[in-house]
Amino acid sequence: MDLTFCQAFQSNANARAALREDGRGVLVMVGECSEGLGPYEFQRWFSMGGLEEMEAELRRSFTVPGFVVYRAALLARQAEKVILVSGLDPEVVERIGIIPRQSIQEALEEALDTVPGGRILLMPHASQTIPSPAC
Repeated sequence: MDLTFCQAFQSNANARAALREDGRGVLVMVGECSEGLGPYEFQRWFSMGGLEEMEAELRRSFTVPGFVVYRAALLARQAEKVILVSGLDPEVVERIGIIPRQSIQEALEEALDTVPGGRILLMPHASQTIPSPAC
């Protein structure tokens, strides 16, 4: 399920385990996101200033949409790069530190340029897969 960013990210969250413990590696997420970010609440979280502001707001008033966006922004900070191929407005995606790309080919080329000789792990059913660390 990848009609919204929320669905696409939750499906890909398990892929974090495939990165090395030091965060070295590139995570390429692919999601249609034809229905946008998700419920209206997601838009507010994408407009926040950064991780610290999100964390403070979550501690004050926890919401699931806020937590999903916070986890995505945190992943973008922990990994060397997180790239998203989707139909979302690139400016919106960049707000939380994720790199938007228009095609899987473009995303893979950037990933291989970032980690020359790196290994590629495809997880077509990422929500149902738990990889070994640094496969």
